[in-house]
Amino acid sequence: HSIAAVDGKLYALGGRVGSCYSGGWSSNVWMNEAYDIATNTWTTRAPMPTARSGTGIAALDGKIYVLGGEGWIDDFGGVFRANEVYDPKSNTWSRAARMITPRHGFAVAQVGNAIYAVSGVNNAGGAGTLSVVPVNEIYEP
Repeated sequence: HSIAAVDGKLYALGGRVGSCYSGGWSSNVWMNEAYDIATNTWTTRAPMPTARSGTGIAALDGKIYVLGGEGWIDDFGGVFRANEVYDPKSNTWSRAARMITPRHGFAVAQVGNAIYAVSGVNNAGGAGTLSVVPVNEIYEP
């Protein structure tokens, strides 16, 4: 799961249940849940358009950007270039410009009006030797 903070709430997004590393199975989730710090309550919000884990997340101008990750879309399993944007005020999702390089398990930082995606790996976890992405990208909405 990944977490971002907007207007006094923590948003837990995506992730995986189960573990393929312990000999079992795992499944990515569309989860989007908000924790209100002031009232100590959780609420379910609009699910992510794409179930995935290993995402990078940044909050900017009251919106949450969910980048990359790994999982399944239709019959495709692997890593993504996707950039989906959640607006907590309207409880809606939209798509934004995709990353140039697909990746998961990477670092994200928001500086000023830019989001930085740093390194990561470009093949799905559990799919053989992981290949490190030696690329940093900057996204300016």
